Amino acid sequence: MDGEIFRQLRLREGYSLHDAAEEVTSVATLSRFENGLVAIGTEKLVACLNNIGLTFLEFASADDARQENQYNYFNDLRRMVELDQLAELEQQAQAQRARYDRSQSTIDFHTLVLAAGMSVKAGGANVLTPDETGQVLHELRRSDVWGEIEILQFEAAAPLLTAADDLALALDLALHVDDIARRSTLLYRDAWSAMLSTLEVLVYRGSAQAAELAARLNPMPIHEEAMVMRLRLRFINACVRLRQGEDDAAQQEITQLVALMRFMLCNDLATYYERKGSWLMEGGTDDADGRTVRTR
Repeated sequence: MDGEIFRQLRLREGYSLHDAAEEVTSVATLSRFENGLVAIGTEKLVACLNNIGLTFLEFASADDARQENQYNYFNDLRRMVELDQLAELEQQAQAQRARYDRSQSTIDFHTLVLAAGMSVKAGGANVLTPDETGQVLHELRRSDVWGEIEILQFEAAAPLLTAADDLALALDLALHVDDIARRSTLLYRDAWSAMLSTLEVLVYRGSAQAAELAARLNPMPIHEEAMVMRLRLRFINACVRLRQGEDDAAQQEITQLVALMRFMLCNDLATYYERKGSWLMEGGTDDADGRTVRTR
């Protein structure tokens, strides 16, 4: 249970209930949460974790001995997408669906969103209900801080949301990238990954919002430690131009950028973009639910 794990971590770190609840919730409510009597919601849980010097991903890691943490799990899902492992992604989505249905825990819900979104990105069916998708959107909209869980959830959820919502969230994230960079190089790379993944979703759908987001991202500087993101942005811009009818020049740049990614030893990413580039050149478009239309 979430509350039991929180209590174990609080005691391990040497904090009192008063310390953990300060400026977030009452001591009585937090005590009831630890005893499994009430839920306190993701936003308050993250704030209480911050009060005891922990992150949500550290909490998730402690809650699940079978996977190191949600960050590592999401990286595994990303790699499955790059390797076109649709069957494995669908299995992950179904397994997380069943797990959340049993537990109804906050962490299992967030893990379900990660698996569901990446499965849809690869061409799988959406295992989230409309109400659950709405809950993800509500959580992302109401949060005033782009932290690790919000960034991962946004990247995963982008294939599940409407183009308008994707654009609005990506533009808001872009406003906070400089602040994120001051906090963490890892989060900075993840923020760029989330924005670029969202741009990919819009391009592959043939959405008019793709050009608007590209215009916002193109002038933004990208730090040296995230230069792979610059290659990704150049690739997606070439895809935007391909959608706009600049066939020969765009196709040539797509081929060159895939070769450059391979030269930089980003082989899985290069293979993924080679596949997507070929699919776009053949006139491919994601369906109305955001799923990639399988061509084989």
